Amino acid sequence: MAPQILELNDHGITLGDAEGIRLVSPGFALARDKSLVVGAQAQAQSRLHPNYSHSRYWQELSLDPLPAGRLPGDRYRHLADLAHAHLNSLAAECESSAGEVILSVPGSFSRQQLGILLGIAKQTPLTIAGLVDSALIAAAGAQTLQASEHTIVVQQQLHQILFTQVSCHQGVLKVDSSVTLPSSGSQNVIDSLMQLSTELFIDQCRFNPQHDAATEQLLYNALPAWLAADVSSGSLLLELTADGAVHNAKLPYESLVVALAPIRQCVNEQLRPWSVV
Repeated sequence: MAPQILELNDHGITLGDAEGIRLVSPGFALARDKSLVVGAQAQAQSRLHPNYSHSRYWQELSLDPLPAGRLPGDRYRHLADLAHAHLNSLAAECESSAGEVILSVPGSFSRQQLGILLGIAKQTPLTIAGLVDSALIAAAGAQTLQASEHTIVVQQQLHQILFTQVSCHQGVLKVDSSVTLPSSGSQNVIDSLMQLSTELFIDQCRFNPQHDAATEQLLYNALPAWLAADVSSGSLLLELTADGAVHNAKLPYESLVVALAPIRQCVNEQLRPWSVV
């Protein structure tokens, strides 16, 4: 039986096998009312309960204890406990106790974090067969590298982007270097678009979707579907039902580009030195 691959990019922890992707679960946990939920269910409530929401436990994986009140009960003491709960949830959802699993880990993990990861993974139903840098898998899948060539693998996580230079020597892929760009992850993109959308709703229909946590969560949850819509008309139609009323606003494509320009500029600046390597 071919091993399964578990990619630990907190934008979407992905479990797959030879038949394709089986599960994608965002790196969110919600610790509230002495209970813990993870993944999409936690993400869908993250703006409702920001003080109980955690989304950095993979990026900042550690055994450092968290302040009292940040986690429910004595079972959860630090970020590693949240990561352990997430792995258990994935194993239960996909019935992954059978078969081996290879962990595909971003190069931003430190040696200490890798040790913690292996330790908590052994306490789950998952049978860990090995570790691999996720950039190597991405480069191998692209199948564009020739001998003595290099490529840059760009991986957007929740709160940062990871850039990894991969080279090919005599048919063997090797990670040469990696660097992270903070405040450029998918959640930073969402934050920028939430601010833009709020300004448009206020300007066009005098509705502030961030006036309370409930409507802010509605806005947050609606953004992915809006962004996936057809933009051939040059604008997106934003529709939000809240407080018994339907609110509409138009988002011009140009405004979308402008809102994301700071992040795009930082990405381009990070890539520029590599473009002349």
